[in-house]
Amino acid sequence: MIESPGLVHPLKVDPDASVVDNVPVYVALRPEKIMLCDEPPADGYNFAVGEVVHIAYLGDLSIYTCGCRAAR
Repeated sequence: MIESPGLVHPLKVDPDASVVDNVPVYVALRPEKIMLCDEPPADGYNFAVGEVVHIAYLGDLSIYTCGCRAAR
């Protein structure tokens, strides 16, 4: 579990990840794994609350700019 003052909700990591307690970590998001949803996931992990502030269409791609709420 990753918790930070800047996160509103904790991030759940794979149990096989080599994460040590109380040591800083970096988190990378894979854009192809991001989903936009109306409701938070049932387990309450790995999501952010925000709003779509801009949409751009580039051929067959849609590019979303989102503003996310931070804990600070």
